[in-house]
This record gives sequence, structure tokens and C-alpha cells, in this order.
Amino acid sequence: QQRMSQDGAGIDEVQANARLIAYAPELLAALENLIDAAERAYKGSCVIGLQFQVDHARAALAKAKAKKG
Repeated sequence: QQRMSQDGAGIDEVQANARLIAYAPELLAALENLIDAAERAYKGSCVIGLQFQVDHARAALAKAKAKKG
């Protein structure tokens, strides 16, 4: 039987969430660097879908960096 947290999440889920939170700053920096590198590498070229993916990543970063309240 799996142990549950107070909110009903399984311990595995709670541990996975804790790891994601712990590594969020590193993931954020990696994504920012990847976006910058992609934009420099493909500036002016017509790579199908790249600009959409970069825009999507930038939007996700904006949400992650938004201050609430």
C-alpha cells in the first residue's frame, strides 16, 4: 500500500514535485540559454516550426517568471 500525503498525492508524486521545484532554477537557466542559442543559430533562416517553438518557450518562461499577487 502506497503512503499518501495530506492532499492525497502519493509519496512518489510528492518526491517528484520536490525534485522539480529544487531544480527549477537550473531548468529555467538552461531553457533561457537554449532559446538564446537557437535564435542566434537560426537567425534569418527559415526553419519550419523553430520560431513557433521559441515563442512557446518564451511564453512558458514569462509565466514561470511572473510574480503573483
